[in-house]
Amino acid sequence: MTPQIGIVLFLLFGAVAVFAVELVSVDIVGLTIVAVLIVSGILTPDQAFSGFSNPAVIMIAGLLVISGGLYHSGVPDALGRSIYRYSGRNVNRLLIFIMSTEAAVSAFMNNVAATAMFLPGVTALAKNARISASKFLIPLAYASMLGGTCTLIGTSTNMAVNGLLRTYNVEPFGFFEYAPLGILIALCGVAFIVITHRLILPVPFNSEGESQEIPREYLTEAVILRNSPMAGRALEQSGLDKMDLMALGIVRHGVSIHSPSATERIEADDILLIQGKAPDILKIKKVQGLQIREDVRNREVPITNIVEVEIAPRSGFIGKTLKEMNFRQRYGLSVIAIYRQHERVISKIGDLYLRLGDVLLIQGPPMRIEQIKVDSNFLFLNELSFKPYDRKKGVLSISIFGMVVVLGGLGVFPISAVAFLGAILMVLSRTLSLKDAYGSLEWSLLILIAGMMSLGMAMESTGTAEYLARKIIALHEHPSPLFLMGAFFVLTVLLTQPLSNAAAALVVLPMAIHVAIAQGVNPRAYAMAVSIAASCSFLTPLEPACALVYNAGRYRLRDFLRAGIGLTLVVFILCMLVIPLLWPF
Repeated sequence: MTPQIGIVLFLLFGAVAVFAVELVSVDIVGLTIVAVLIVSGILTPDQAFSGFSNPAVIMIAGLLVISGGLYHSGVPDALGRSIYRYSGRNVNRLLIFIMSTEAAVSAFMNNVAATAMFLPGVTALAKNARISASKFLIPLAYASMLGGTCTLIGTSTNMAVNGLLRTYNVEPFGFFEYAPLGILIALCGVAFIVITHRLILPVPFNSEGESQEIPREYLTEAVILRNSPMAGRALEQSGLDKMDLMALGIVRHGVSIHSPSATERIEADDILLIQGKAPDILKIKKVQGLQIREDVRNREVPITNIVEVEIAPRSGFIGKTLKEMNFRQRYGLSVIAIYRQHERVISKIGDLYLRLGDVLLIQGPPMRIEQIKVDSNFLFLNELSFKPYDRKKGVLSISIFGMVVVLGGLGVFPISAVAFLGAILMVLSRTLSLKDAYGSLEWSLLILIAGMMSLGMAMESTGTAEYLARKIIALHEHPSPLFLMGAFFVLTVLLTQPLSNAAAALVVLPMAIHVAIAQGVNPRAYAMAVSIAASCSFLTPLEPACALVYNAGRYRLRDFLRAGIGLTLVVFILCMLVIPLLWPF
């Protein structure tokens, strides 16, 4: 082992250890790797910093901006709500639907493009189903990789392996030659995730399969305007149920109607006491003829920020009503909804005597909101973003995204180029402001990926990858063909974490072919094992498809390790059993 190989191995295993214990942020790890490689002379500054201009980094940055455009136009929430109507809240059913659809699309499209296409919708679907998105985003990324094993064009790795086989005069694989093994791997992979998700995926679930992190159900007051299409209709025809809202009462001319029947007629100027989750309540702002009562009262006040605050211990509001405390005059803010744990409240908000732990949904100008965040009467909980569906922007963002998926996914142009162009079009079309575009970028993630790409370059230039390959082969004195195929599979899986999938396959494949020819073994069997193994980047978030979901799911390295080890083992066993049958030694 040379000193340079020792340094590279130290950086590799050191980075994995730091990721595991989370001592420092991931972007600092990436920058440290770049600095050490330059100082040690392993890479020149141009080589070390080349990762920051790598097409994969540009592609991910572009896709993040495009996802931001979809989010700010309200498309994901609208899509998630539509899917939710058909799939319900059953976790197993949702996992099967998401993973099977993603795998089918990814069989004919770039893995990253397929993941980016479904990411916003799956996140919104999880929100509508009141289930943590972390239950679905790792499976989404894994499904894109599983689907990529089904066809020759499912991933660039398959095409790279096929191209290299020609240089060694080995018969290349046909377009659907991957299909028998790939489809089996995809089906078993989906089944494994569905069966074991309670054990391997984060966020504990209760016995009914629902997230324990259930959003608060607020009470708000909404006014039926005189031009409202709801006026004169029964509650069951109002459409509130489609918005996941429930009418608990009606105040008509000062008289309260508690628990109104579904056939109760709604009249103009009625005040509806409505219960629902905060995002659903905020959608009332976009319903024709229906307005949150505080919005009607304060039309002249610009509403830009919405926050959740809790009544603090020893708060002066405990035992008093908002009217008694002159809340609106005192703070210049509006309370649009109230949540009380373990109790259904049917009362006008201003007349409700507040208790310790009550949560208020407050809206108002940013300066006023900042003041209440530090007020000792309240505990600040959360700031909400309100992104209603904008039809014009929605059509534009979907069109731009569709262009990127079609042109990049089918290989008409490099996906990094079309993703970059798509990001620019999001801003030029005013679908996304320049400020929001920059805000959509996950800088820590981009820096980490760029740093690990520099490490991958160092592994190749110093011979570290070849050194690891020889060590694995030397583990057995007289290795059998099956043992060697397994060794090349394991080596490829290990290398595909810091390296790109294609790079890992192209590093291992020449060695595998030479060993196969020397042993008199069918080299196509080893090549297939290497090709499939290169798609098994399940163990870390460094695979671009996994990187896209890393921050969105608020994952940690151990989440990928816990979920990925078992899935990698499933794919390994299938390859060891099926490859010798389809491509005999």
